[in-house]
Amino acid sequence: MANWLIAEGNPVSRLELEAICKELGHTPIIISDGDALDSYILNELKPFDNENPFETDMPTIAFLSTNLPPNHNATVSCDLMRHRLHLRHIPIVLLQHEPIPSIGDFDYVLESPFSREQNFRSLLEEIMTRRQARNAELLWLKRFLLVEDEMDIRNVVQVIFRNWGYDAAVFSNGITACAYLENVDSGYVSDQELPSFALMDIRMPGPNGNEIAYKIRQSKKLKNIPIILMTAFQLDDFHQSEMRSRDGVDHIVFKPLPDWVNFYRKIEATIAERQWLNER
Repeated sequence: MANWLIAEGNPVSRLELEAICKELGHTPIIISDGDALDSYILNELKPFDNENPFETDMPTIAFLSTNLPPNHNATVSCDLMRHRLHLRHIPIVLLQHEPIPSIGDFDYVLESPFSREQNFRSLLEEIMTRRQARNAELLWLKRFLLVEDEMDIRNVVQVIFRNWGYDAAVFSNGITACAYLENVDSGYVSDQELPSFALMDIRMPGPNGNEIAYKIRQSKKLKNIPIILMTAFQLDDFHQSEMRSRDGVDHIVFKPLPDWVNFYRKIEATIAERQWLNER
């Protein structure tokens, strides 16, 4: 069973799509107002947390209508979802009531009126296939900053993350990492090559990971990226809290590192949380 987000102002179309949703064994999330839709996207569809990364009521598909009061633009809501890491993978269907050009990143345009006589199972398969192909393309746009002085850990993290679609800007000490940050703010690193998050050891030659984190928060181009630190040393709650509040660290992972699946979930959750905080 999956959740369908149905944002439709036309009561006839709304009831019809709700009935189709239930007939296919899914749960409808009904919204009939444009302002309520944007509020739902911004405030209700929060990223999962680090403790329970998959405990979420996220919709698996969204239907956004051109007929939402008050004079709502479905493209704006589509963009809100596409610019959020934890929502951008969701297929979005435009429910079109009048022949207007669509400029949003919609996966499909469904013209109204529609009915249960249409083959919605086949249609959904087509929509999901399109979005999966697009999501696969997005994976290869990811890049991250890796700063780790232990060669074995550095190499393993690179290989594993490469398989997940991430490329890394890699440094073995704090000195070269800080030089890289200076190059970034001096414009020597293209915007396409900027990291989307930083994964760094705490104790290493040169500035420590939390000191580099502080420098990242001062960077003009990288100040909003998520920062995850790794350490083999025990840190009490006071020092963890200090690194978060003073240095801008988002999350601390203790070595030995978790199994790779859980490690990946924690990093993705941290990225989503930071993006959500940046946009508040």
